[in-house]
Amino acid sequence: MKKLLKTFSFLFLISFYSCGDYTNPEPEADTTTTFRPGKGTGMAIGVVDFGNIKPVFDQGWFRIKPENAEKRGKLLAGYKNDKQLNILWKMRALTNPKLDIENKNRFVYLFTIELNEGNYDIFDFTFIKNNGFTYSTVSNCGDFKLPFSIKKNKISYLGEIQVNQLALLKKAGGKPFIISDNFETNLEMFKQKYKTLYLKEVENQTISGDEYNTGIFAFN
Repeated sequence: MKKLLKTFSFLFLISFYSCGDYTNPEPEADTTTTFRPGKGTGMAIGVVDFGNIKPVFDQGWFRIKPENAEKRGKLLAGYKNDKQLNILWKMRALTNPKLDIENKNRFVYLFTIELNEGNYDIFDFTFIKNNGFTYSTVSNCGDFKLPFSIKKNKISYLGEIQVNQLALLKKAGGKPFIISDNFETNLEMFKQKYKTLYLKEVENQTISGDEYNTGIFAFN
């Protein structure tokens, strides 16, 4: 029993190690997103796609920071909390596959995140698998840089992030993530899910490269 408790404590400490002073974020329901031009901010939208394989991870997130901000440190000015700077998902929150008009067997998460005007980087990811008494994480803290920009009163489509779960767990070859431009198909999915979201003028800004060339991401 003591050995079990020691193992659990060790894994617990490892699982809560993260980049900087952030706490583990909690996804919030986003089906009532009501962004419209005129608010003075902008919005990024996109899709996290697990394909037709049921996600083995219970939750995960990609972190975002303004282009020139430090990766570690205090809360960034202009944001109420660091939940506002994360693309978050939980397995139970994955979009009903029927929203995908081409392939109804995919597990996907549609994200929307409202941001101030400016340049940003996606720089960090964490995926968590809950095993009951213990849980494990797969993460990468700041070894890549996916840049994108937000314009005032505009919505920017960042692309579809396809997750190769086996590669992420090092059980198969290939890149852990592929970012694809599926603008038209994804936009139809957003129109079905977000009835009140203004989607008449969405700019296609599919992320096309990792400035650090880490090999974690492939791009279509």
